[in-house]
Amino acid sequence: MISKEPSAFIRCEKLQFDTSDGQSIVVEDTMPSGSHIGAVLAIHGSPGSHKDFKYVMPLLQAKGIRFVGVNMPGYGLTPGDPALRYDNTERNNFVHELIARIGNLKRLVVLSHSRGSENAIGVAVRNMVRER
Repeated sequence: MISKEPSAFIRCEKLQFDTSDGQSIVVEDTMPSGSHIGAVLAIHGSPGSHKDFKYVMPLLQAKGIRFVGVNMPGYGLTPGDPALRYDNTERNNFVHELIARIGNLKRLVVLSHSRGSENAIGVAVRNMVRER
């Protein structure tokens, strides 16, 4: 029988740090030391969390690809804050700072679902490598 649950061999670490404006960021990371193959940064919808990608994580891990699951403020493991507006600019800045702070994100692919897709596009454009 094929299990519909993700494999138990997945090892994720909860990483937490504060942004420059004092917001707490919590992500699930399968390879905090990085992967020479690449990394997938997953942005969930609303509501949602890193767990929305629980069936994708084992596939990436089996290929040696790092998975970083974002938890936007007020969702999953990241606490909310009444001072936040929770708009696209704020969410994009949140992910942009996460990318800058987390490190070892070589060959980054942004994966998203539902509401997270708006933010994935904004983050991709902001971090686009331009060919000359």
